[in-house]
This record gives sequence, structure tokens and C-alpha cells, in this order.
Amino acid sequence: MTRAEDTRERILFGAEEVVLRDGVAHLTLEAAANEAGISKGGILYHFGTRAALVAAMVERLSSRFDEDLEREGSGSGQPGLSRVPTSRRASGRPAMPREVGSFASEPP
Repeated sequence: MTRAEDTRERILFGAEEVVLRDGVAHLTLEAAANEAGISKGGILYHFGTRAALVAAMVERLSSRFDEDLEREGSGSGQPGLSRVPTSRRASGRPAMPREVGSFASEPP
């Protein structure tokens, strides 16, 4: 893992910790930066905006979910992904829940 990838992971982990501990309403760039131990400028360098940070969090959690489904289905002879609604996997990208999309577009 490169240094940039490591920093990006630290930021995402920090942002997830803020949401889990304090709730989504308290996720700010400053809170995520403090949790990750980097500057707000560091977050802006890697993500650009709060909306981009939230979208990356959703993508990361969605990828983990898809991996878990695949793993669960691998032992049963039935692919786990076949149980995911077609609309979710039609584009190959995870569908963003409406609530997350509106949160991501709100000003910090």
C-alpha cells in the first residue's frame, strides 16, 4: 500500500469512527481530520469535498458488503450476489441511498 493509499484509508476509518460514535450529523471535515490525525487540508487533498468523502465511505462500505455476500454464497453453491436486487448491481456501481445523497450535498 502506498503512503497516499494508507492516508486515504486512515481518513475513511476516522470518518467512519466519527459517524459511529457521534452520528452522521457530526461528520465534518474537521472531525474526520482530528480522528485520522491529519489536517483538514489533508482531507481536502485526498477527497476535495465533504460530499466526496461521504461518497467514498459509502463505496467502501458497499464493497465490504458485496465481498461478504460473495463469501457467504460461496459455500452454498449459490452466489451471494444473486440475492442482491438487480437495480443495485445493474450499473456495476452501488446505489447510493437517498438519505446519504442528500447528506453528502448539504454544506458542512
